[in-house]
Amino acid sequence: MTQFPTNHPMGNDRQPIHDDNHALSIFDDITKCLTFFKSCGARQIDISDQSLQLINDWAKPIFLRSKKNKLQNKDLSDIQQRALSCTNCNLSANRKNVVFGEGSPHGRLMFIADTPNQEEDAFGQPFVGVEGDLFNRIIQSIRQTRNSVYLTHIIKCVTPNGHAPSADEIQACFQWLMLQIESIQPEYICTLGELASQIMIQSSDPIDRLRGRFYSFQGIQVLPTYHPALLLRHKEKKRDVWEDLKLLMKTMDI
Repeated sequence: MTQFPTNHPMGNDRQPIHDDNHALSIFDDITKCLTFFKSCGARQIDISDQSLQLINDWAKPIFLRSKKNKLQNKDLSDIQQRALSCTNCNLSANRKNVVFGEGSPHGRLMFIADTPNQEEDAFGQPFVGVEGDLFNRIIQSIRQTRNSVYLTHIIKCVTPNGHAPSADEIQACFQWLMLQIESIQPEYICTLGELASQIMIQSSDPIDRLRGRFYSFQGIQVLPTYHPALLLRHKEKKRDVWEDLKLLMKTMDI
């Protein structure tokens, strides 16, 4: 079962925030939403899945607005410079390079994969070599480029022999990922692989069960799908990825 970082915003040990200003802000937003319903002639509220998704979509600007003041001095290049010298876990001892990420610092879409491989470690870049070629074709199929999206990993350093990262290693790297998300403020996240998907949506289900639908992470829509490395071994999964990408394009209105 996936061990979620203790500072994961949806983690099991997250403590409620007892802050009067925060609470008043929440009530103010709820009041505004209910006032809007009233102005549209609504007299009852439907709590169907469709309605909850609509409310969740409205909450997205609220999330981005609440983060705005916190993002001062959190320039992505500054975050990267600090991450390049990170020694928060044992993975730093064996890496050649920190694979921080690359792409648009203001992209609507962010791809988050599991862990860097040996080639990515050697170049210090995400998605290089054969996997990179396949990933480039994937983003081209949805009319995007490496410069229009942002690419990164849950873990920023290669793991020895490709082993699954420990809970401590995930914990050490998750802070960098959160800073990236807060700085970029993507509207959509596409997770590539089982680990990235499980961490971002806090689930222990296998990727076969997770893919094909959207989830929410702090008001950002998250779509899990297979990692390009898996597609190189199981070409029959490419059809599933294409179905996921079509859903992504439809939702993003591409």
